[in-house]
Amino acid sequence: MGWMNDTLAYAAEDPLWRKDHHERLTFSLTYAFSERYILPISHDEVVHGKKSFLDRMPGEYDQKFAGVRVFLAWMMTHPGKKLTFMSTEIGQFREWDYAGAVEWFLLDYEKHAKLQAYVARLNRFYLSTPALWERDSDWAGGFEWIDADNREQSILSYRRKDRAGKETVILLNFLPVEREDFLLAVPYAGRYEEVFNSDAAEFGGTDVRNTGVYKTEKCLLRNYGNAIRIRVPAMSAVMFRCIHKNPVRKKKTETPKAKAKQ
Repeated sequence: MGWMNDTLAYAAEDPLWRKDHHERLTFSLTYAFSERYILPISHDEVVHGKKSFLDRMPGEYDQKFAGVRVFLAWMMTHPGKKLTFMSTEIGQFREWDYAGAVEWFLLDYEKHAKLQAYVARLNRFYLSTPALWERDSDWAGGFEWIDADNREQSILSYRRKDRAGKETVILLNFLPVEREDFLLAVPYAGRYEEVFNSDAAEFGGTDVRNTGVYKTEKCLLRNYGNAIRIRVPAMSAVMFRCIHKNPVRKKKTETPKAKAKQ
């Protein structure tokens, strides 16, 4: 229950003060691999005046939906199995009521229908990306922080890896602030492309995207020697994959004949 309680408490914070509670996001990774965890959004947390998952999000109408999208992406890319409670996927404002039905009529409204489409796409992306589930209990290989300490911008970045060595680089922005020319450290020199973006217009976002191919720049950033320069949408999740690794140049070694001449 630790991940759920910490995540929901963080989600309810005004974004202005989230930097003061950054550890609520990162603490779960200190124990995530000690057992086989399920990451739930429980029925206990959407009743008795605690508000629905959507209504917990601070901000105006659009920001609440953006908040749900980024926090669901956090759940789906965090090590552990997933469990959401009914109506989370359509953005029900009203708390769960055991005597009432899910308010399916909400799907007649654009934002709710697009949130359902987002959850469906996120589920398909998860299933088609072994890096997100194949090594859930493997601290040494399945998960690696890129930057866990960017509390000032309330941004997390990390790598998920599968058994074949394929990786997905994930960045989560928990503030309603767009970042231009953001340097995201990446594990390999080469070319990267965006493979998932929670801010896409089809999901109800503002459609701040990273289109095309991004070449790495040489820089020492968070113990990585390469980075890509990207756009980070407000309150969003963006994910990248390396589509081409630059060959590693081997250092030239002197031959015995060359040494003899010296």
